[in-house]
Amino acid sequence: MNNKNDNIVKEFKELLLEKEADLESTAFFQPEKSAAEKFLNKLNYDEFFYVLNAWNIGREILNTPKGFKERLASYETKGRLFNDDLEELKRGFRHRSEAEWYFMEKKEFLIKESLDHYFFIFTSFED
Repeated sequence: MNNKNDNIVKEFKELLLEKEADLESTAFFQPEKSAAEKFLNKLNYDEFFYVLNAWNIGREILNTPKGFKERLASYETKGRLFNDDLEELKRGFRHRSEAEWYFMEKKEFLIKESLDHYFFIFTSFED
């Protein structure tokens, strides 16, 4: 995987960890921008979609581990799966602002947990 972009994902995750997860909130992004949201806003297009894709893959691992394992087996490498998913995400959102809105409505603790699953699978094991 891309160490530079994985470091961006880790930095974003650390910013999420700085504040307590609000389990009652519908989203962790509040009207006043959090450090995590400000961080996302500073990312370029490709970096933002890398973070979004890491979360999306982690969410898949968390919610449908068997399905993810089967899908991963159909690819030669984790990198190829990641890159295909990344391109699909970019095609699925016509504008970055649509992707940001979609991502920003998610609960903080679910984003953190999904990123944990992404890092466990994508950085702990060789292809």
